[in-house]
Amino acid sequence: MEYKQADELLAHKEIIKNKEYRQYLKNHLYNTAVYAKKIGSNIGLKYMGTLIGILHDAGKASYSWQQYINRSISTAGDHSTVGGYYIQHFLYPEIKKDISLIEAKKYSLYNEFLIYPILAHHGLYDVIKNENSQHKYWTHVRMENTGKSILQHPELKEFFPILNEWSKQWFEQSLLDIYIKGYKEFLLWQTKMQEIASKSAGKPTDKMTAYDFYCGTAVRLLLSILKEADIYDSVNWCMDKKQHIYDQDETLTAWHEMNDKIENKYKEYHNSNKNDGKINSIRTALADEAFNAAEDTPIGCYTLPMPVGAGKTMTALRYALRHSMIFKNKRILYVTAFLAVLEQNADEIEKVIGTEHVFEHHSNVIIENEISMDCYDNFKINQNNENEYDKRNYLKESWEEPFIVTTLVQLSNTLFKGQSACLRRFSKLIDTVIIIDEIQSLPVRTIYLFNLIMNFLTHFMGVTIIHCTATLPSLGDANALIYPCLYGMREKSRYIRGCIVPASLTQNEVFSRVKFYSLMGSRFETVTNTKRLIDYLGQQLQKEKSILVIVNTRAAVKTIYNAVQEYLQCHEQLGGECYYLTTNLCAVHRLKRINKIKLQLNKIRNGQMNTPLICISTRLIEAGINIDFDVVYRSLTSIDSVLQAAGRCNREGKRQFKGKVFVFLYQAEKTDKITTFRLEQEAAKETLRCIYPDAADDICEIDMQQCLDMYYAHLYTKNKDVLNYPIRQKNDTIMNWLTTNNVMAAKYNRDNSLDKHIPGGVKTNFKLRQSFKMAAQNFELIDNKQKTVIVQYENNDLINELLDSIEDDWEDVKIILQKLQRYTVNIYNLQKYENYIQPVEKEGYLLCYLLDKNAYDEEFGLIKGEMNDWIY
Repeated sequence: MEYKQADELLAHKEIIKNKEYRQYLKNHLYNTAVYAKKIGSNIGLKYMGTLIGILHDAGKASYSWQQYINRSISTAGDHSTVGGYYIQHFLYPEIKKDISLIEAKKYSLYNEFLIYPILAHHGLYDVIKNENSQHKYWTHVRMENTGKSILQHPELKEFFPILNEWSKQWFEQSLLDIYIKGYKEFLLWQTKMQEIASKSAGKPTDKMTAYDFYCGTAVRLLLSILKEADIYDSVNWCMDKKQHIYDQDETLTAWHEMNDKIENKYKEYHNSNKNDGKINSIRTALADEAFNAAEDTPIGCYTLPMPVGAGKTMTALRYALRHSMIFKNKRILYVTAFLAVLEQNADEIEKVIGTEHVFEHHSNVIIENEISMDCYDNFKINQNNENEYDKRNYLKESWEEPFIVTTLVQLSNTLFKGQSACLRRFSKLIDTVIIIDEIQSLPVRTIYLFNLIMNFLTHFMGVTIIHCTATLPSLGDANALIYPCLYGMREKSRYIRGCIVPASLTQNEVFSRVKFYSLMGSRFETVTNTKRLIDYLGQQLQKEKSILVIVNTRAAVKTIYNAVQEYLQCHEQLGGECYYLTTNLCAVHRLKRINKIKLQLNKIRNGQMNTPLICISTRLIEAGINIDFDVVYRSLTSIDSVLQAAGRCNREGKRQFKGKVFVFLYQAEKTDKITTFRLEQEAAKETLRCIYPDAADDICEIDMQQCLDMYYAHLYTKNKDVLNYPIRQKNDTIMNWLTTNNVMAAKYNRDNSLDKHIPGGVKTNFKLRQSFKMAAQNFELIDNKQKTVIVQYENNDLINELLDSIEDDWEDVKIILQKLQRYTVNIYNLQKYENYIQPVEKEGYLLCYLLDKNAYDEEFGLIKGEMNDWIY
């Protein structure tokens, strides 16, 4: 192969509107390497990023791949592994002869760090794979097969020196030079991973597990850097409107503009506090403390445990903007567990800082995978596989904007799932501020994974994380947890323990506004049926004007709602109104209803309305929603949920007497199969029994705030096996798959033992053993397999605009789909809706689902909705 021929090798070819576009391999490898270098430079991965960028598509130099790209043949095999083969068999032998055995071991792990991202850049794979009942080191299998392929395709061997010359032209360094400099970066990372692992656990075996987790996450980060660079170039090279990438000056300008706006707002608060009561003075004082903390907390994980109604969203926003302005962060993520909180707070945030650089991402409008259901065979898409990254990747959110408002589900997908969009977004977390609102909502089975990944983000990716909540979980408790979250960062700082506001302000008496009562009997086991619950509500309506009932499933909401409506019809003299709230309503529908409820509650509080208001809701309303009822009934799950629900009661402290929160067990809820419910409810009951052994059989007053710390201790210590995220059907855990992977390693040793009589067989001679793919496939923040559909609710113009835009530029489609995110609901069983769903396609790609009007109701939203509302 000659230089001239090599210059004409193709990476991609597209035919758009009868015009042929070609991207040469030389250009694609250069563009990918330069972008990967730029991303990696920020965290000490400059040369490793450059090298994998240069090598990732080297296999496309083969004759067969060139024929495939030109559509002369239908398949061309594995091109990804060639770059990894070059590392192991061309670069490593150059230095192997001159290094010690100890250094050779380090180089071996370094090679694994480089090779896996290259091999996996078109899809995660498990390092140890069970094939035909034999457990194999799959990286080695692929490398061996590629070695055979190179013998059949000598042009691939000839391409390496050409690639080396290109590297010298591009970077004034040979591939070997870059490889050696990358090794020095790796050594620094390895030392730091060992150091942080030693702080992340107590026992030596646990420290090793933490180290293995950090190694695996570092590999995921390298893969993410490669995918971001590769996908960006692969889908933008022939686009008229390329995705915008913010530079530092542009981002810093945005921070200054946003910071000026919020500081103007706080000037108004400071001026109004003189005549506006004690609670607003304390809210502003808390915000001032957080504002001052921003300068002293450049990197690390910190807590913002502000009580309900203390203004934590604006306080966190003010902190994040000042922090980003001082330390030139690339972006800010505001993350919350509940869509209703996101909807409200996104609106609140945008009213203060504007919308120009803010993007709200909370649903997977874009279809990730081809439809597999038999009833949709006629909608399956015949994809042109010449471009491994199809045009839909242009539509999937890459989190490029400076300010991202998103859900905990989307963040967890970015951290642990395997779709290209998720992997790509992981590198966008480098040098960010992440506000996690309602951190207590993390399911207990994800605690260890999240603690370790948050440690990785702060110590290796330059991330500053703020855990916001009124009910702070004990994530840093080294006594209760094997792998605690490492709060704080600077040794000689008052923030070493992680809290950025003083307890003297957060524990002020002004925030004590309710009393709690148990309806659960002496052993906290008494169950309340629907009739009894309606009797309780009826008694309260004799003296109170607003009641909120929070239960744990959508089906339970519907049951109580219907019963309350029947009660109100039988008591017409009350003239009351009842509202239904679940995620069966799309975001716009929900927010419209919540705003209507707020308006009526304000009228009741101000004496402008005398008829009662009742709202029946799932937990979507219990955290972060600025709403104020006289009385709250909460079906028991966790202690923190009860406390969060209490935040919707007498929120502004305007009642003459404290508000009332009643805790009950609801008979009609079917939650036995929801593990999280069961574990949290059992821990809550055990805590209540410990603190109130002499509780009365009838209604008794309890202090829920007193129960919180003991509750978390019970939850963690009684469920240690759950904290590792068990996968029962596999008899293993995701924690194990992403760390030592002992089960698979033992099976590999058994199947590959040189001497079957030696106990334990041979040892694995490779460090990375993770089942990356299996972990990604099995991880779900919540137990659901839902699909997102666009509903038809006051959005006819947008839907028509979407359908009309199918023939337009991809950028136009992307903008419209972003606007439609707020008009989506999730459906568990798509097959039940086959007569109500219209797939929307563009150029042969399935974009999204559109729900028929007949499947969406003005009162109940999705009229065939399923039972479980959990974290959204």
